[in-house]
Amino acid sequence: MTYDELIASAAVPPLFRAVQAHGTLFWDGLFSRNPPVREFTELPERPDEIWVVQINPQQRRLEPRAMPEIIDRRNELSGNLALSQELLFITKINELLAEHPSLGARYKPIAIRVVELEGDLDYPSKLDRSGATIERLMRNGQERAAWFFDGRSLWPR
Repeated sequence: MTYDELIASAAVPPLFRAVQAHGTLFWDGLFSRNPPVREFTELPERPDEIWVVQINPQQRRLEPRAMPEIIDRRNELSGNLALSQELLFITKINELLAEHPSLGARYKPIAIRVVELEGDLDYPSKLDRSGATIERLMRNGQERAAWFFDGRSLWPR
Protein backbone atom coordinates (compact mmCIF):
# COMPACT_ATOMS: atom_id res chain seq x y z
CA MET A 1 0.00 0.00 0.00
CA THR A 2 1.39 3.38 -0.95
CA TYR A 3 1.37 6.47 1.25
CA ASP A 4 -1.27 8.10 -0.99
CA GLU A 5 -3.50 5.01 -0.77
CA LEU A 6 -3.19 4.99 3.01
CA ILE A 7 -4.07 8.68 3.26
CA ALA A 8 -6.98 8.21 0.84
CA SER A 9 -8.39 5.44 3.06
CA ALA A 10 -8.69 8.01 5.86
CA ALA A 11 -10.23 10.75 3.70
CA VAL A 12 -13.74 10.64 5.15
CA PRO A 13 -16.08 13.18 3.55
CA PRO A 14 -17.12 15.82 4.44
CA LEU A 15 -14.17 16.15 6.84
CA PHE A 16 -11.42 15.74 4.24
CA ARG A 17 -11.02 16.42 0.57
CA ALA A 18 -10.44 13.56 -1.84
CA VAL A 19 -6.83 12.39 -2.16
CA GLN A 20 -5.12 11.88 -5.51
CA ALA A 21 -3.44 8.51 -6.00
CA HIS A 22 -2.50 6.92 -9.33
CA GLY A 23 -3.96 9.90 -11.19
CA THR A 24 -7.42 9.36 -9.66
CA LEU A 25 -9.23 11.03 -6.78
CA PHE A 26 -10.15 8.80 -3.83
CA TRP A 27 -12.17 9.09 -0.65
CA ASP A 28 -12.53 6.58 2.15
CA GLY A 29 -13.59 3.25 0.65
CA LEU A 30 -16.73 2.89 2.75
CA PHE A 31 -17.99 6.18 1.39
CA SER A 32 -18.03 4.96 -2.18
CA ARG A 33 -17.66 1.20 -1.94
CA ASN A 34 -16.85 -1.35 0.68
CA PRO A 35 -13.47 -2.99 0.49
CA PRO A 36 -13.37 -4.88 -2.80
CA VAL A 37 -13.75 -8.33 -1.24
CA ARG A 38 -14.45 -10.08 -4.52
CA GLU A 39 -10.93 -9.27 -5.70
CA PHE A 40 -9.66 -11.87 -3.20
CA THR A 41 -10.85 -14.52 -5.67
CA GLU A 42 -8.36 -13.25 -8.27
CA LEU A 43 -5.22 -12.96 -6.12
CA PRO A 44 -2.28 -15.19 -7.04
CA GLU A 45 -2.29 -16.44 -3.40
CA ARG A 46 -5.95 -16.68 -2.44
CA PRO A 47 -6.79 -16.57 1.26
CA ASP A 48 -8.33 -19.49 3.13
CA GLU A 49 -10.50 -17.07 5.12
CA ILE A 50 -11.69 -13.49 4.97
CA TRP A 51 -12.27 -11.77 8.29
CA VAL A 52 -14.74 -8.89 8.44
CA VAL A 53 -15.18 -6.63 11.44
CA GLN A 54 -18.53 -5.02 10.73
CA ILE A 55 -18.75 -1.58 12.31
CA ASN A 56 -22.21 -0.81 10.95
CA PRO A 57 -24.93 -2.70 12.80
CA GLN A 58 -27.50 -4.77 10.91
CA GLN A 59 -30.15 -3.71 13.41
CA ARG A 60 -30.57 -0.79 15.80
CA ARG A 61 -32.19 -0.99 19.22
CA LEU A 62 -33.72 2.47 18.92
CA GLU A 63 -35.54 4.11 16.05
CA PRO A 64 -33.53 6.96 14.53
CA ARG A 65 -35.62 10.11 14.82
CA ALA A 66 -33.37 13.14 14.55
CA MET A 67 -32.07 13.99 11.08
CA PRO A 68 -28.39 13.20 11.91
CA GLU A 69 -29.49 9.78 13.26
CA ILE A 70 -31.54 9.09 10.12
CA ILE A 71 -28.66 10.10 7.84
CA ASP A 72 -26.28 7.92 9.85
CA ARG A 73 -28.66 4.94 9.62
CA ARG A 74 -29.04 5.44 5.88
CA ASN A 75 -25.25 5.32 5.52
CA GLU A 76 -25.10 2.18 7.68
CA LEU A 77 -27.72 0.43 5.58
CA SER A 78 -26.09 1.34 2.27
CA GLY A 79 -22.69 0.21 3.59
CA ASN A 80 -24.14 -3.08 4.81
CA LEU A 81 -25.88 -3.67 1.48
CA ALA A 82 -22.64 -3.14 -0.44
CA LEU A 83 -20.73 -5.41 1.98
CA SER A 84 -23.38 -8.13 1.69
CA GLN A 85 -23.16 -8.04 -2.10
CA GLU A 86 -19.39 -8.48 -1.94
CA LEU A 87 -19.69 -11.39 0.51
CA LEU A 88 -22.46 -13.02 -1.54
CA PHE A 89 -20.09 -13.08 -4.50
CA ILE A 90 -17.59 -15.14 -2.48
CA THR A 91 -20.42 -17.39 -1.29
CA LYS A 92 -21.56 -17.94 -4.88
CA ILE A 93 -18.01 -18.90 -5.93
CA ASN A 94 -17.93 -21.39 -3.03
CA GLU A 95 -21.27 -22.88 -4.13
CA LEU A 96 -20.13 -23.16 -7.74
CA LEU A 97 -16.92 -24.88 -6.63
CA ALA A 98 -18.96 -27.44 -4.69
CA GLU A 99 -21.13 -28.13 -7.77
CA HIS A 100 -18.34 -27.97 -10.36
CA PRO A 101 -14.99 -29.19 -8.99
CA SER A 102 -13.31 -28.39 -12.32
CA LEU A 103 -13.48 -24.70 -11.30
CA GLY A 104 -10.84 -25.55 -8.70
CA ALA A 105 -8.20 -24.83 -11.34
CA ARG A 106 -9.18 -21.15 -11.15
CA TYR A 107 -10.78 -20.71 -7.71
CA LYS A 108 -10.60 -22.11 -4.22
CA PRO A 109 -13.16 -22.06 -1.42
CA ILE A 110 -12.81 -19.08 0.89
CA ALA A 111 -14.44 -19.13 4.33
CA ILE A 112 -15.90 -15.85 5.58
CA ARG A 113 -16.05 -14.83 9.23
CA VAL A 114 -18.03 -11.74 10.21
CA VAL A 115 -18.19 -10.17 13.64
CA GLU A 116 -20.29 -7.13 14.45
CA LEU A 117 -19.06 -4.67 17.01
CA GLU A 118 -21.24 -4.53 20.09
CA GLY A 119 -22.82 -1.17 20.86
CA ASP A 120 -23.90 1.46 18.44
CA LEU A 121 -21.24 3.55 16.75
CA ASP A 122 -22.74 6.75 15.44
CA TYR A 123 -20.98 8.80 12.78
CA PRO A 124 -19.00 11.02 15.18
CA SER A 125 -17.85 8.02 17.24
CA LYS A 126 -16.48 6.34 14.09
CA LEU A 127 -14.11 9.29 13.75
CA ASP A 128 -13.20 9.52 17.44
CA ARG A 129 -9.56 8.58 18.01
CA SER A 130 -9.49 9.36 21.73
CA GLY A 131 -7.82 6.97 24.16
CA ALA A 132 -11.14 6.20 25.85
CA THR A 133 -12.77 5.22 22.56
CA ILE A 134 -9.81 3.08 21.49
CA GLU A 135 -9.80 1.32 24.87
CA ARG A 136 -13.57 0.68 24.65
CA LEU A 137 -13.15 -0.79 21.17
CA MET A 138 -10.26 -2.97 22.33
CA ARG A 139 -12.31 -4.30 25.26
CA ASN A 140 -15.17 -5.00 22.89
CA GLY A 141 -12.79 -6.88 20.58
CA GLN A 142 -11.44 -8.97 23.45
CA GLU A 143 -14.98 -9.85 24.54
CA ARG A 144 -15.93 -10.86 20.99
CA ALA A 145 -12.75 -12.87 20.24
CA ALA A 146 -14.10 -16.23 21.45
CA TRP A 147 -17.30 -15.66 19.49
CA PHE A 148 -15.28 -14.80 16.40
CA PHE A 149 -13.28 -18.02 16.40
CA ASP A 150 -16.17 -20.41 16.82
CA GLY A 151 -18.96 -21.21 14.36
CA ARG A 152 -21.08 -18.17 15.23
CA SER A 153 -18.96 -15.91 13.07
CA LEU A 154 -19.19 -18.03 9.91
CA TRP A 155 -21.04 -16.31 7.09
CA PRO A 156 -23.67 -16.61 5.79
CA ARG A 157 -25.65 -17.10 8.94
